[in-house]
Amino acid sequence: GELLHLGFEGTDYDSFTDSVTYMGERIPLKPTREELDHIAGALKNVLPALAKYRSLRDISTHFWPDAVITRRNLEDFRAATGAKVVPSPSVSENVQSLLNGGPELLGQWQEWAGAERFKFNEWLLAEVRKYRPDLFVTLLRYWDHGSGLVEPCLGRDLIPGADRQKFASAGITNLVDYLRFLGLDPALYAGNAGFMLELEAYSVLRTGREVPDYFETAWFKDLAKWFGRGGLGIMVHAATLESENPLIFYNCVYAVPRTTFRKGLIRAFVYGNPRNVTIGSYNEPWGPRLDDFREFAVAYRLLPFVEPENYGGKIADTASHALISKYGNRYGLVNNGDKETVVELELPAGMTEASDLSGGVPQKLETLKNKDGKPAVKIAMKPWALKTLEMK
Repeated sequence: GELLHLGFEGTDYDSFTDSVTYMGERIPLKPTREELDHIAGALKNVLPALAKYRSLRDISTHFWPDAVITRRNLEDFRAATGAKVVPSPSVSENVQSLLNGGPELLGQWQEWAGAERFKFNEWLLAEVRKYRPDLFVTLLRYWDHGSGLVEPCLGRDLIPGADRQKFASAGITNLVDYLRFLGLDPALYAGNAGFMLELEAYSVLRTGREVPDYFETAWFKDLAKWFGRGGLGIMVHAATLESENPLIFYNCVYAVPRTTFRKGLIRAFVYGNPRNVTIGSYNEPWGPRLDDFREFAVAYRLLPFVEPENYGGKIADTASHALISKYGNRYGLVNNGDKETVVELELPAGMTEASDLSGGVPQKLETLKNKDGKPAVKIAMKPWALKTLEMK
């Protein structure tokens, strides 16, 4: 469920700014007691009826720069810190004010905004869990708008009134810096299983040009560490606007190449250990690469969401791409490369048999003896593939 547009009943207005916004709710960074009561009332109206359904996993919040860099938030910031900033009804002017105010002002803003947003999110999590203790809060669910958080990192401009050069000169050079600018300090959420961070992974820009993913960058590794317990949600794109691949749906987008799509899924899994994986093609969910997504999804959903552990046996494969980790009482085996491979797995000490669960029905694998005389199994894998195994 999404926490959106909490307006007064019978009106078209957002209750906190008297303005309508398409991009997301404008809940202030520092809500008043009355505003918190209003949100609690909205939750009380819907969650008693919805909490019984297991398909409800989380409450998500999303916001856009025009919902954060607001006059209200800058007024509250100035009142709390004495910062020399002049709030404006124009988002562009507020952005410029913060970026041009020097490192001390920007640091003050990031510290205050991050702390206030964290305080609100902790309050929201506590409210949500009154109705079911396993619910969690997802931060920054943009769906197709999620590119707003990665565009500055990929060389495209987003925020009105601030180009990439302005960001860079202010020390905002990657996604973590950008999140902090928008009042979300990821380090504050470290080790908290109640918060998941939603990201969008681009392998193809809207021009059809492939770009490197960000999974091996230092800032992404930090995010994966901070959200190791709460998890990351990663969106993998199935469509782009220019391609030689098949045309799909009414808006004239095209399916990305099969290898590109499968690679995106596997690299998201390997580097992010995501709690949630989605396809960025909300308007044609039955269309592009559905067979590949279904194949991945069955194996992925059969793995519990836990922090992975090292495998207790030896692994070797013909393409030298295979990886395996332990997830609770199951094992995730990956072909992390673009060639077919045959994997030989030495079973961990005390284990004598293994089953492949990836097709949805357990298939017992033939147990062999490896060159060291220990029980092992062999598994053939497609390029960029995931299998879920059970051993005993």
